[in-house]
Formats: sequence, structure tokens, C-alpha cells
Amino acid sequence: DEAFKQELVSNPVQAIEKLSGKPLDLKGKRLIVTDQTDYSAVYINIPANPENMELTDAELEAVAGGQFNLEILWTGICIGWGN
Repeated sequence: DEAFKQELVSNPVQAIEKLSGKPLDLKGKRLIVTDQTDYSAVYINIPANPENMELTDAELEAVAGGQFNLEILWTGICIGWGN
């Protein structure tokens, strides 16, 4: 959807919130959107170091099946557009 693509590039937080229907909490992080339709370029994304990431007790409990709350954590979004 070209209109969504333009909205995502110009105002990514608002576009994602509109799409998901929920506020986006980046917890002090930046959201960077790069239009990768230039097929002559190669992009490499280096993710966060998982050794430096710790879950809270509540997050550990949820992972272990202790509760049924759905919380979406945005660590990365990959959307592709083809010709």
C-alpha cells in the first residue's frame, strides 16, 4: 500500500499506532525507517546483544506461562514492497 508506505516513512510511530490500534512505547529508543527499494544497495541490521537483555520478573512469569496477557514489544519491523 503506497499510502501506508509514505505515512510510515514520514511518521513511523503514528503509522504503526494507527495500524495496530495501540500506542507504541519505545522506552527511550528511536524508530528508524529506511526505504530499501533501491535494489543496488545491501542493508545489514545488527540486532541488540541478547546477553545484555534481561527480562523483568513479570516478563519471565509471562514467558513461563503464568499469565495470559498479550503485549507486543516492537524490536523491529520488516515490510517489503515489490514491483
